[in-house]
Amino acid sequence: TSLFNSVEQTDLQTQSVTIGTVIYKVTPKTVTQSAATWEFEVVLDTHTGELDQDLTQFVRMVDDEGNEYRATKWEGDLPGGYHREGTLKFSPITPRPAFIKLNIQTTDSTGKISLRWNLGGR
Repeated sequence: TSLFNSVEQTDLQTQSVTIGTVIYKVTPKTVTQSAATWEFEVVLDTHTGELDQDLTQFVRMVDDEGNEYRATKWEGDLPGGYHREGTLKFSPITPRPAFIKLNIQTTDSTGKISLRWNLGGR
């Protein structure tokens, strides 16, 4: 057996998506079984309008079985302005799923936009 197979993937890539006039950049920071919370660094930028969304209300973490999880906390910039950044926190999923997605449900008609990371669990 390879030692590599037993090592948890902790260096997950930043993904970005533009929804309407807002650019979302998301980087998983802690998504290991031993972590007390799973944390995602989120950076939002826009050139029009205000970034006044409550991220805990419209971002959901989804596991490989389709279960949705609400964020437990946002630590970062207060709503408003053209630039916001902070950390979105979730309770860990056990057992660790093969992949996770963050679904971003915007207030307009674009529906859900998903960012996905493979974790190699289950």
